[in-house]
Amino acid sequence: MKNYILFTLIFSFSYSTVINVPSDYSTIQAGIDASADGDTILVDQGDYYENLYLDKEILLGSNAIYDDLGNLWELNQNIVNTVVYGYDPVTGVGGSCIDIVHENIQPIIKGFTFTQGRGSAVSEVSCGPDNKISGGAIMIFRAYPTINYNRFLNNGSANSSEQEMIVNEGGAIVHYDDSDVEFDEDRSISVPKNSRTIPETMDFRYNYYSQNTSSMGSSIFSDFEGSIDVGNSVFDYIDCNSDEANRYTLGTKAGTTTYLQDNVDGNCIDIDTVYVATDGDNYNAGTYDSPFKTITYALQLVRDNSTTVIKVSPGNYSPGTNGESFPLVIKNNTHLIGLSKENTILDAQATEGKQRRVIEIYDGQQFTGENDWIADNILVKNFTITGGYHVDDNCIGGGGILIGDPVNISLSGLPFVDPRPVLDNLRIVDNIANGGGAIFAYTGLTFKIKNSEILYNTTYGTNAGGLITAGIGLFASSIEIDKTLFTDLEGSAINQYGEYPIIIKNSTFANIGSVGSFSSITNSILYEVGNGDGPCLGTYSLNYHSENSCNTENEGNLISDPIFIDLENDNFRLQPISPAIDAGTTDIDSDGDGVNDIIDYFGLAPDMGAFEHVLTPPEGFEFHSQNSSVILTWNHVEDNNLEYYILGKADNENFDDQIELHFTTNVYEDNTLDYDTEYFYRVSYFDGVFNSPFSDTLSVILEWMKNDKNSQVPLSFLLHQNYPNPFNPTTTLQYDLPEESIVNITIYDLLGNTVRELVNQKENSGFKSIKWDATNHYGESVSGGVYLYSIEAGDFIQAKKMILLK
Repeated sequence: MKNYILFTLIFSFSYSTVINVPSDYSTIQAGIDASADGDTILVDQGDYYENLYLDKEILLGSNAIYDDLGNLWELNQNIVNTVVYGYDPVTGVGGSCIDIVHENIQPIIKGFTFTQGRGSAVSEVSCGPDNKISGGAIMIFRAYPTINYNRFLNNGSANSSEQEMIVNEGGAIVHYDDSDVEFDEDRSISVPKNSRTIPETMDFRYNYYSQNTSSMGSSIFSDFEGSIDVGNSVFDYIDCNSDEANRYTLGTKAGTTTYLQDNVDGNCIDIDTVYVATDGDNYNAGTYDSPFKTITYALQLVRDNSTTVIKVSPGNYSPGTNGESFPLVIKNNTHLIGLSKENTILDAQATEGKQRRVIEIYDGQQFTGENDWIADNILVKNFTITGGYHVDDNCIGGGGILIGDPVNISLSGLPFVDPRPVLDNLRIVDNIANGGGAIFAYTGLTFKIKNSEILYNTTYGTNAGGLITAGIGLFASSIEIDKTLFTDLEGSAINQYGEYPIIIKNSTFANIGSVGSFSSITNSILYEVGNGDGPCLGTYSLNYHSENSCNTENEGNLISDPIFIDLENDNFRLQPISPAIDAGTTDIDSDGDGVNDIIDYFGLAPDMGAFEHVLTPPEGFEFHSQNSSVILTWNHVEDNNLEYYILGKADNENFDDQIELHFTTNVYEDNTLDYDTEYFYRVSYFDGVFNSPFSDTLSVILEWMKNDKNSQVPLSFLLHQNYPNPFNPTTTLQYDLPEESIVNITIYDLLGNTVRELVNQKENSGFKSIKWDATNHYGESVSGGVYLYSIEAGDFIQAKKMILLK
């Protein structure tokens, strides 16, 4: 890592003109316009509602440039109170706080708070313009500024009245160094401003980032083919093990940018399961009892080297409801799981003028040599995927889901990544794109979709002959499709460019133009397929782009009505008298070796089609303990005949003496438990005729809280995270003193104002604690939000963040 020395920045500009704002010019932009290279724009404390355009090599700073910025620099009053707003609520005008645009200028930005930046419009050309909003607070285009000692708060966020302003890349800062990116074509950027060499490393050290939002890089996104030093910066979250922010916080394109993260700080990620609910709050802790509000924010808690599960509560997640940002960009080690595809909805609310997909998956296995792969770990499960619209880029489709990174095709020397996600129990409906209205896979090798439904998605463009409903588009990609329904598509269910294996099993194609491309299809149903002889049941062995005709000469193929439960209402489950029941094969390999490749079925043999006629136990059975109760939940069973669930409770795992039965929904709270007693639970459901098998058994014990004090003297000074956090109305602050010290503990708000001084006295060594009751020094209750608390004990200084809920 390169080491830098930060001299007082005025020294470098000691012979330049100093322009004061607002005394010389009333606005920052007027000062910039009047400046020349080498000048200093000195901005006094105040609120500035401006969208600045910077194309000169100047120092832009607050009076903090004169201050000695040491520990707790983010509370410096010049930094806290010199605020640039990117959005003006009076005029309704919003954009990036600053656009830094010119060939190879290297200005300095120091000592500001940037907030409510809404980003700048850019387009990235590959096969066509891909328009997006980027750089919530600062948008940098082919410039290489130094950005130090600034605070970036609440940039890139969206709300219901500004859905078009969702930031796609760089919630706080975006840096583009790519000739494919176009910014504001009315500006003239012709020849290099400066002939100096482009730096290998850019200096973005000593910055504070909180509650910034974007699809890629909530704090920073860059395609710079070098390094960005973000050392000594503070982020919302960092990984406890690596002490680094993750790839959702610091984003890049196919690994182009290296982030140097020496001495970064932030809340430590120490949980493997994160919760999201539409009535949550991104100031919450992300736990079951205190969920986040948006999935985008929850992604910042994903660890790079271990799996993080993000559990999403039922609800509609969209820009207009919970302020969700789209596309959701899913990376390795991420399991994104809703409660069910019926009631957990991801709606991008995109239109022709506000184009965005629902999900993009660029990450994946990384090729490191022949037959040498790093395993991926991406799961998207239990959602409705809808409202995606993306037709700008002519050769990259996927209105609902895009898999694969086209950048790897055009940029040499980059690692080849091969996303291989599992898409499970999805309902992909009403999405529009140039290719693959539902899904488009670009240069991925193999991915899987199962237990899903694809319907009413639209392919748009000249290749499709205008608007036509169609499903999956593949470019040099292969796919395994299992137990999936394709219906209500005028065009093809699957379109492929290039010859890669497409394996289909136990799926249903009904009321579509054609199945399209596949290499093998088994145990499936073709019903009202445009170029087939259906209805057709059977096992097929056809070549690429074959006609989907029913060949009864192949053993196992039938022309027969499958007898669906309710064809008029798109219920393609099988009635008990269907000839498709027990009509499939367990040996689906082309070699016909007689080995049972399918073992998960009910009855004598697998059924044909997407829906096995069987009652299976409810899945996802788990519990969450409260102070004196337990909440039991499980996945909703997809059975139109379901009447109720049956929860059994017993005091032994064999359920010999069952205590009680409860007829319930798929959430049950039991507050009749005794402490230090073991209870057992299992669940089944009733479909009007039969009871399903029981689920696996859960064992639950509520234990009394034990608190064993350590009487030894601490080895070092330490300020602990407050507990509980978030809290209401009181919380406990713990701190360790290895020696007698004069101790000061103070509460601050995010603007740096002192709220309450809790301790200011000499104290003996030991393990100490003090409570705060969320009141200020007048004894008045303070409002909910984020607060900082700091300790000074001798030469030791440390600060942490806590959240008060109201």
